[in-house]
Amino acid sequence: MQAPSSSAADGGRAMDPSNPADNSATPANPMEVSRSEKLQEEFRTLYETSKEMVVILDLEGRLVFANRTFRAALGLGDASMHGISLFELVHPYDHAACQAWLQQTRRGAAGYRVRILLLSRDGRQVPVESSAAPSLEGDDSRHLHAVFSDLTEQERVADAQRQSGDLLQLLSHHAPCGVFITDAAGRLRYTNRRWRVLADLMHVGEPRGVWWQMVHPSDRDRVLAQWQSAQHGGHEFSSEFRVNLPSADPRFVRTRIANSWSPDGRVDFCVGITEDVTLQRQADEVLRHAQEHLEELVRSRTDELQQANRELADLVYAVTHDLKAPLRGIARLADWLAEDHATRLGDDGKALVGKLQGRVRKLHSLIDGILAYSRVGRGNDAETLVDLNRLIAELTRLLDPPPTMTIRVPESLPAVSGVPHQLHQLFLNLLDNAIKFMDKPQGRVQITCRRNGPAWEFSVSDNGPGIPARFHEKIFALFQRLELLPDRPGTGVGLSLVKRIVERRGGEIQVASEEGVGTTFRFTWPDQARHSAT
Repeated sequence: MQAPSSSAADGGRAMDPSNPADNSATPANPMEVSRSEKLQEEFRTLYETSKEMVVILDLEGRLVFANRTFRAALGLGDASMHGISLFELVHPYDHAACQAWLQQTRRGAAGYRVRILLLSRDGRQVPVESSAAPSLEGDDSRHLHAVFSDLTEQERVADAQRQSGDLLQLLSHHAPCGVFITDAAGRLRYTNRRWRVLADLMHVGEPRGVWWQMVHPSDRDRVLAQWQSAQHGGHEFSSEFRVNLPSADPRFVRTRIANSWSPDGRVDFCVGITEDVTLQRQADEVLRHAQEHLEELVRSRTDELQQANRELADLVYAVTHDLKAPLRGIARLADWLAEDHATRLGDDGKALVGKLQGRVRKLHSLIDGILAYSRVGRGNDAETLVDLNRLIAELTRLLDPPPTMTIRVPESLPAVSGVPHQLHQLFLNLLDNAIKFMDKPQGRVQITCRRNGPAWEFSVSDNGPGIPARFHEKIFALFQRLELLPDRPGTGVGLSLVKRIVERRGGEIQVASEEGVGTTFRFTWPDQARHSAT
């Protein structure tokens, strides 16, 4: 290999055969000189385009040629470098290593490598690995051709890895949980102190067995199968198990292991974290027993409540049934008095008998209302689809509103699922109230409906006397009756029954009213009934 001559491109002068510093011999004839110069120019062109740092040195280590990459790495630009000693560009600590490298290369030890630090113009240190070879035999110039590989990025990666290792050591040392690293087969590479404590391996300085040596023999097959499944599937491993301890008191831990993948898609290593969950397991056990006790207590109280409700229902039925028998007798006696002794009673007597008959009817309605109220949500009444168009038409005929009352209904009402007699009671009470308490010459009742999620929303509005805001909650209480129009009949059960039917279904009912303007009852009717114990 022939050495190229220096030129302006390498920051030096052309090699002069007559100059001893060039360490070159005079060519045998002009033709050989031309050939040598041509070869040198080809080398220079080749070296200038190289991405590696390439220099040509004389046997004393002085620069004869430096390519563009070398000059750029050291921040030298196009400054003249011919004749500069390589030692001026090498860190003083590496002079001895550089001298040994030159000596070995001069002796023909091709491929001898050394790592040194080059110094850039701005003082920056550039780590490189250098290799060199002497000129080909027969070349009288006796030059050394050297290549420097920039190790800056390699050193940066190595430094980052060292810092990561130091950080891992620091974090794992102070971590409240056990930290360990294994190879792909599960063999331990690193464990922190906390892991060795949890695994009961403090007597081993650096455990190097498999990580599952910490698992209790009774749990080992299960845990190992889970680990192998996770490795085969390429996903994170997580498991709770007992630790292999000589003591009788078990210790439970939770271990999670994640894989670190190499660029070629293989598992490079695994990082695991182990937490002591013994206290958590004990707390969970206490909570489980407490929950079981609570559930048993709830079941017992529910049974007692259901039994009490059944007894109450039986009592209500018995009382109301026993009340109805003498009430019917009183009604018959009042009718006989009115029919058979009307001429003897006189006007005052007839009025008293009429009041007696009215009180009997009211008490009879009250008993029926109590029975209807107590039966809502009890029993196993079958649900069917109820056509509200037909239901509202039947109720209108039953209530027989006066000619001055108009009931407006949408052209098409939906068919809803429910217990028929409950829907009958619901709309009957709302329409009856609107008709019964109407105080306007021309009364209007409006029914509307719209879809509201998994439910229908209905409203029944009137232009009656309205209800003061302070009574809006009171009107739904059992036996509560507003004496705004005391001459109108009522028991105080109707709206309570409406509220109970709607809420047992799982819906909600609200009232909006303004005195002298009217009242609107708005309620929702879910498609599916809410099932609750009674």
